[in-house]
Amino acid sequence: MYDVVTVRSHQMAVAFEELKLQERARGRPGLDRLARAFQARYGLRPSLVGKVDRAAKLLRDLESGALAQVARGGHEVAVVAVEGDPSPC
Repeated sequence: MYDVVTVRSHQMAVAFEELKLQERARGRPGLDRLARAFQARYGLRPSLVGKVDRAAKLLRDLESGALAQVARGGHEVAVVAVEGDPSPC
């Protein structure tokens, strides 16, 4: 089973994906072998946290990030370094 979960707070959003393997009948390859193959080929890793708990943590992280942005005044500054004469040619 494959699921995409999107967590939203205010105008920000973050998503994560979940792939769940379930053995329907005993056979080959075994579930452990199949899980290891997915880990090796696609860089997946087992999750020790449930989907709801993971989404709740992401929501807290989003909201604390939004609070930090408000505390900064919501402004960001970009610095561009230019070598040489900045006047137009």
